[in-house]
Amino acid sequence: MANLKLKKYTEAEADCSKCLALQPAHVKALWRRGIALKGLHRIEEAQSDFERALTLEPSNQSIIDELAKLPKKHTPPSETIPSKPSVVVPQTSTPSEPAAKLKPASLLEPASLTKPASLTKPASLTKPAPAPVANTQTTQPLPKMKLVCPRSSYEFSRDWKACTKRGDQTLYEYLQCIPPSTFPALFKSSLEPDQFEKILSIVSAFYCREKPAEDIYNVMEGISKLPRLDMLVMFLDKSRQQDLHTIFNKLKETVPREKLLPLASKFSVKL
Repeated sequence: MANLKLKKYTEAEADCSKCLALQPAHVKALWRRGIALKGLHRIEEAQSDFERALTLEPSNQSIIDELAKLPKKHTPPSETIPSKPSVVVPQTSTPSEPAAKLKPASLLEPASLTKPASLTKPASLTKPAPAPVANTQTTQPLPKMKLVCPRSSYEFSRDWKACTKRGDQTLYEYLQCIPPSTFPALFKSSLEPDQFEKILSIVSAFYCREKPAEDIYNVMEGISKLPRLDMLVMFLDKSRQQDLHTIFNKLKETVPREKLLPLASKFSVKL
């Protein structure tokens, strides 16, 4: 995003292409690469990225706006062949044919009389549709999960999906089952952007409220050792960037500045 703001479109396109090589369906990467390509005057490629992103998120207004900003292709006007003027031959009436005399209105055939409304068949009455029967069945709450520390990224993704259906409180409880020191070995390069963003949201909303600064620091330090952290951070939206600021503002209260600065720089947070 910084490269786009600085109008370094070549570098921005390269960064987005790296991200898309790993995650071809990353909507933000497609949108930002489209902006970079537009800046490089590669309009057709930009349009392709925007249209591909729009198929993934049809209601994304930012993508719709960027598509509308693209210059329209101008088609040369078709040459019109002037038509030959038609020759009109005037018709002359022959004197041998006398003009037809108009019949008075009283001698014309009478118009067909319509039957009065009282003699027509009454419209068939349709029976009212039966009222829908109210569904008396109530949605059963999901059973409580047995939360266990995952041993692989596959187990984490499976459990994470199940916890997501049960809400943020369950995600918070599940995240506490995983020692932060195991994050690099567990996730490696497989942590998805939506999972990363949700973890930041959970740390901001729950850890900052209920955990001591040491626990928060350990979680953020574990995340900071992930191989693709710079790519994950680069595509954060404003709400997740705000989560990062909330987390580091909380840490500033008790963690020494010289200890916190290196960690904050990995998340592109300025203290």
